Amino acid sequence: MREEHRLIKGLVYRVVRKHIAGATLKSALDEVGKLNALGANTTLTFLNEKVSDNTKAKYNSNAYIQIIKQVSRLHMKCSISARLSQLGFNIDEECAERCLAEILDAARKGSIKVWIEAGRGVGQDRLIDAYAKYMADSDMLGIEMSVNNITYMKKLAGVIKKGAPVRLTRNPYFFGDEREGRKDTKEYLNAYATSIKELSRSKAEICIQESDDRLISKVAGISKRNQRDLIFGMPFGYSFKKINRLLKMKMKVDVYVPYGQDWIPYAIYGLAGNRLRRIAMAVLDGEKQV
Repeated sequence: MREEHRLIKGLVYRVVRKHIAGATLKSALDEVGKLNALGANTTLTFLNEKVSDNTKAKYNSNAYIQIIKQVSRLHMKCSISARLSQLGFNIDEECAERCLAEILDAARKGSIKVWIEAGRGVGQDRLIDAYAKYMADSDMLGIEMSVNNITYMKKLAGVIKKGAPVRLTRNPYFFGDEREGRKDTKEYLNAYATSIKELSRSKAEICIQESDDRLISKVAGISKRNQRDLIFGMPFGYSFKKINRLLKMKMKVDVYVPYGQDWIPYAIYGLAGNRLRRIAMAVLDGEKQV
């Protein structure tokens, strides 16, 4: 079982490795530097989802604080994105809030933007509540939201400050996406358009986190304002040629750069492709068994 799991994991990593900026912060910062040189902004995230106690949550918060210090010292065009699940919001909320407060304090000192995501086991309601609690005291705080439920988008629109940064993404299991090879572009486009309209009332700074070329073009084409004002986020591993094409169109580009050894959950929930997702989930099940 262990040998079989090791071989499958190695094969999956060969498929996803171009989407992971290495295992160390140094390797990730090297990639951030290359993207900055192209003219793209970046968002750096640490892949470590195995949080079962406060010690591991504190370890993750310290990792993000070190990232902030390094990015600030090197004057990079780079924000960070932390998942609330990494800080233990589904384990010990009091400890988790201390971890988040320490990260935001470091971000203020280093003038680095921090995005917060929900992560596994943390709902959108809890994410919005945490954001609302800390946004008033931090101009460096952004939030990542799924476009799969307009109710949450309306709740967010009711609490965000004018001009606040919001990253919109999609849930890979929404809109019947489990059919092999199928992507309901129209459904996704409508979800993005509805969310943009809702958030535009608050004049939010909106980033669309998307890997589908066609969908990026369609969202940008909704209006001239979209192409001018929206930020288009894409996963690391997107070709430099495609990034350059967007930049030449005067579109704002932000590349989501993950690094670390705990890459399997990101392969499952963050990378496109149902076939790859099923294989990665099989690997995760194998890890639980061995």
